[in-house]
Amino acid sequence: GINAEYGAPAIRFPFSMDNVPETFICYCTDVEGNLDYFKKWVEYSRYMVYKEAENKLEFTDPRAKFIFGGDVCDKGPGSIRIVQMILELKARDPSRVVIILGNRDLNKMRFTSELQDDQMTKEMLEKLEGPYFVKPQQRVSPKEFLLKLAKAENENATEESDLSKYNNKPNRVRYMLECTMGSAGDFDRRKEELKQLKLPNDDDAIVKSYYEWVMPNGDLRKYFRQGVLAHFEPSIGTLFLHGGLPNTFGYVPKSPTVFKDVRVWISELNAWLQAELQDWEDHPFWQKGRAGEADAKHSGDWSARGGNRLIAYVAPECEPTVICKDMFDNLGNNKFLDPDIRTQLTQQGIQRLVVGHKPHGHCPSVMKEPTFEIIAADTSYSDMKSPDMRGKAASAVILDPYKVEVRGCVADGQEIQYYLTPGKHGFGDPFVGRPLPFSEENKGWWVKAKYELKDGEADRYILQKAEGFKVDYKDIPGKELKAKFKASEPPLSLVFRISISVEDSKYLLFVSERESKDDPGPLRLPTCQLNSDRKFFGPLLGPLAQVGIDLKEEQKEFQIVRISTKNRKYLLVNDQTHLFFH
Repeated sequence: GINAEYGAPAIRFPFSMDNVPETFICYCTDVEGNLDYFKKWVEYSRYMVYKEAENKLEFTDPRAKFIFGGDVCDKGPGSIRIVQMILELKARDPSRVVIILGNRDLNKMRFTSELQDDQMTKEMLEKLEGPYFVKPQQRVSPKEFLLKLAKAENENATEESDLSKYNNKPNRVRYMLECTMGSAGDFDRRKEELKQLKLPNDDDAIVKSYYEWVMPNGDLRKYFRQGVLAHFEPSIGTLFLHGGLPNTFGYVPKSPTVFKDVRVWISELNAWLQAELQDWEDHPFWQKGRAGEADAKHSGDWSARGGNRLIAYVAPECEPTVICKDMFDNLGNNKFLDPDIRTQLTQQGIQRLVVGHKPHGHCPSVMKEPTFEIIAADTSYSDMKSPDMRGKAASAVILDPYKVEVRGCVADGQEIQYYLTPGKHGFGDPFVGRPLPFSEENKGWWVKAKYELKDGEADRYILQKAEGFKVDYKDIPGKELKAKFKASEPPLSLVFRISISVEDSKYLLFVSERESKDDPGPLRLPTCQLNSDRKFFGPLLGPLAQVGIDLKEEQKEFQIVRISTKNRKYLLVNDQTHLFFH
């Protein structure tokens, strides 16, 4: 007979796939103050519009939701307005807007303590070191930064020179942005935005705009309070984070418990966020003698400030964090999720992780596993030759219970469009998100995206290989790509359309056949596994291959359901890990 292995998440959905409420989620991340990019994103989002005269976002469909993945500010002259428009949309439609906070957002908490008058003295300048989260060879102290400014005016300036002329709040903000926040030049971009808003934009006004942003009634402080660190969307089995999942999955700072239940972990992590924000609001400045977790070596005579653990949480390599973690390998290339973490997630109905944080080419990167997929959508380094490092590139990720659509354009202006899971009227792309079959020639290359199919054109795909922030691309015709995979995979026998419903608390699986003779190869989609050699399939469609899987003795106790179609009988065994068809 035909034996096949099918991933458990396909039957663990808490709803009927035929009766899922239609929800369209428009996902955007890492805009980083670039208003022009955000406008392009809105154009590709399908269900949102931007009204420039009012600086206002609106939904065009009552079923749509907006999830922003973090890093709203820093690298463009639009930070103030983007924060305002997302806050306004959240106030108008709170249940339809989710704000995930990123490192470029929460690191602004430091302004309340580090711009106080007592931090500007000559004595404090001598004590302050560079940021502890920056590698020693790249670390710059405030004094070193000011000395560099002094030498720009007088090349004979030394460490013994009087730096009082340069030790002021505008230069301290420049230092913080350039040397501790990774946003060199943002002081001038803030100046430009204030000008566009017809507001004062001298140096003191710029400092004031940053400082008041995070003080009571400041828009960025309000934005923090509306935000979360993690969000789960059960209707589409998707977990949203800013950066990624650390290997110590389930970790929450200050808690001795490692939370294995994803929903509990999310709740506890977001509750910790709000507690830290409250502590910051209650104690916004450095305070002598206050018990806390600040290292006195890095904070002069002061011992603690409110929310300091959260400030450390958003800094690189301080502790296990969902913000500064990324989902790539040590070289910065695609990789699959840790198998143990994947199993924990899929057993709890999570089939997809959507993240930002680390730039990875000119359109989203996809990584598909047998029961899981990752979408990494930070494209802020799309075109390193462009002044804004983005160029023409912009992509939207649109999710609903049946499919994921990625649409947009890459750096040279060519448009992309593809689907990652099967929809009602079509099938997910069989190649995007897959590494090329192993060979020396193919090593490190993944299928990045598919160009939008124009009338009369043949399929074309983009291949990508990344190392750090360096990304190489190659175009490949769909016919050639199909041949690469077909040569490395076993023949198919049958293809089934699968739908799932729940009746009387029992999962029922409905199966119907379709032809597979011209199929390009096993579909690699997120929620199920049919081949023993780890090929990928989706919840509504899956080719069956002749793979011969043996049932183990201990599986005899599990629930058995018999189903049939066209006089063929199948035995369904559910051990909450796999299903077996016979």
